[in-house]
Amino acid sequence: MRGIRGTFTFVTAVAIIGLLVLNWRAQVQTQQKLDALAALGAERSVAVAATPAPTPTPVPAPVAPPVAVPRELQKIALPPYVIEAPDQLSIEVAVKDPKTGKTSPLPTQPISGPFQVRPDGTVGLGEWGSVALTGRTLEEAVSAVRNHVAKRAENVPAENLVVIVDVRAYNSKAYYVISGSGTNGQTVLRLPCTGGDSVLDAIANASGPLGLGSKLLIHITRPGKNGGTAQVLSVDWEGITQHGVTYTNYQILPGDRLHVTRAGD
Repeated sequence: MRGIRGTFTFVTAVAIIGLLVLNWRAQVQTQQKLDALAALGAERSVAVAATPAPTPTPVPAPVAPPVAVPRELQKIALPPYVIEAPDQLSIEVAVKDPKTGKTSPLPTQPISGPFQVRPDGTVGLGEWGSVALTGRTLEEAVSAVRNHVAKRAENVPAENLVVIVDVRAYNSKAYYVISGSGTNGQTVLRLPCTGGDSVLDAIANASGPLGLGSKLLIHITRPGKNGGTAQVLSVDWEGITQHGVTYTNYQILPGDRLHVTRAGD
């Protein structure tokens, strides 16, 4: 019995030692694999760091769309009106009682009615003298008239003056319809600019002297600002009249030259 027990103990010890050896070898192999992976990762990191980052492609700045030319269905409001000769104005001046709020005409001579802007840019107010209004907007003209009268009126401060200035005749803002050709002679027609006229309106206004007996070739020459290059706008007359195309039925602006010739001239 003792021999059997000794043999069993020996075999058990050998088996345990074998298992320990196998476990040690497995741990060594696992550590070797981990070390190899770490070394490979380090090499890749160095390679990535050494590779220069790609230069970003520059994004072009957005280009603003061209300013649309005002036309039928897309008209614009014109800037505040600037008074010039030979405009005709309507000017009313009254004195307001600060206590009651009632108004009364100016003493000596009332200011009420139409007034013509002179070639020198002034407006005559009778006994109240002349005031320069050319180059001013209507709001600026009100202030100019109020200050001018207040300096000449006795015991009437400027804040008690009620002043109204408006335009009766827009004589200084016009466009031109130029018909005919250089070889056959040209005719120039000056028409007042209302701010809402289109090419079709302009031709209708000039249809009497112009005549519409044949196909028309039309373009607009629009003077450039501050002496810059003029803008030339071609007009599809047949499209406007025959097909209702509004794209080239441009809004007429002050100073425009509307050139009209007949096909074959």
